[in-house]
Amino acid sequence: MPTGSGKTTTVYSMINNINCREKNIVSIEDPVEYILDNVNQVNVNWKIGLDFARGLRSTLRQDPDVIMLGEIRDEETAHMAVRAAVTGHLVISTLHTNNSVESVIRLKDMGIPEYFIQDALIGVISQRLVRKICPYCKTKYQASPEEIIKLNLSSQQALYKGKGCVKCNYKAYKGRTVIYEISYRDNDVRNFSESSKLSLENSIKESSGVSMKENCIQLVKAGVTTYEEFLRVCLQ
Repeated sequence: MPTGSGKTTTVYSMINNINCREKNIVSIEDPVEYILDNVNQVNVNWKIGLDFARGLRSTLRQDPDVIMLGEIRDEETAHMAVRAAVTGHLVISTLHTNNSVESVIRLKDMGIPEYFIQDALIGVISQRLVRKICPYCKTKYQASPEEIIKLNLSSQQALYKGKGCVKCNYKAYKGRTVIYEISYRDNDVRNFSESSKLSLENSIKESSGVSMKENCIQLVKAGVTTYEEFLRVCLQ
C-alpha cells in the first residue's frame, strides 16, 4: 500500500482487536504512533543500529505470541518475519505494493522461497482512503450516462455529492474512509503441491472477495463518497 493509505490505523485496529493480558504482543515501529496498553512497543532507532531486523531478532527471544512490524523494507527483515510466522507467531506488517497480489511478488523479489510464503501467509489487505461526502450539504442528483456505464448503475439510479458549506469549509467533503480488498487462502489452496499448475499469485487472486474497485462502487452507490473520488482512487 502506498504512503497515506491508512495502513497504520488498520494495523493498530487489528492489534486492538486481539489485545488481551493473556497474549504477549510486541510491536517494532518507526515511530510508535499510538500507545497501546498491554503491548510492548519498541521504537526503531537507526542511530544506534536498532533497525527492524535487529529489533525482530531480539523480540523473538522473548517468546511473543503476536509481532507487529511497522514495515518490511529489506530482505533481512522479510526473511526473519516469514521465519517467525512459520514457527507459530502471528506476524502483522505492511508492504508498499499496488495491490494484494503484488505483495506475494514483492516477497519473492526479496528472496523468500515460495514454499515459505505458502506456509506463512494467511491473508493480505490492500486499501486506499477516499473522502466522505459532507453530511451537512449532501445532495442527491441523477446519474449521468457516463456514471451509469462506469458504475454499472440502473438508468434511474441517483447518486450523491456535497454542495459545500461552512461545516466542511466549502470543500463538499468531511472526513475520510477506507476502501479495501481482502485476499486470503483457505487450507485447500495453502496445501497444494509443488507440481500443481496453480501458482501462488493466482491462488491469492482467486481467493479474493470484493475488489477495491467494487468496494468503492458500493460506497458511491450508498452515498458515502462521490463518483469523482472513484475516478481519482480507482481509475488513476
